Amino acid sequence: MFERIATHFDELQLVIDHLGLFDVAMLDPAVRDTFAGIDGLLALARYPNVAVKVTSVPLLSREPYPHADAWPHLHAVRRGLRRQRLMWGTDPFIFDHPYDEALDFLRASDEIGPGEKEMLLGGALRAVMGWPREAPASARA
Repeated sequence: MFERIATHFDELQLVIDHLGLFDVAMLDPAVRDTFAGIDGLLALARYPNVAVKVTSVPLLSREPYPHADAWPHLHAVRRGLRRQRLMWGTDPFIFDHPYDEALDFLRASDEIGPGEKEMLLGGALRAVMGWPREAPASARA
């Protein structure tokens, strides 16, 4: 469905939440391969109007913090979508995980560099939404 929308409404900015993987199976610890649907997301990378929020990683991961099993999948998403279309998002669905895990697995990681962290933690959101890099001087006063 997303591919049809991305194709037919190419002026419409689509932002896919939870890496496109949030469903009931993700919440079931018996499901081992919570990243099984990542290929569907990667197929959308060719559409410039598709952006992705990197959320729910603590729920997708089957390993404790820092969620090392998630990084091979996240690197595939990074290669496909590039940093200009990937953004971190707050995650109200982490339930039994400390909130800071949802942010620190990115912020404290050596898997990505400082420039990419800056993009994930605000730069890409501003670019995708067409917001200025900095607030206008009148708004800061």
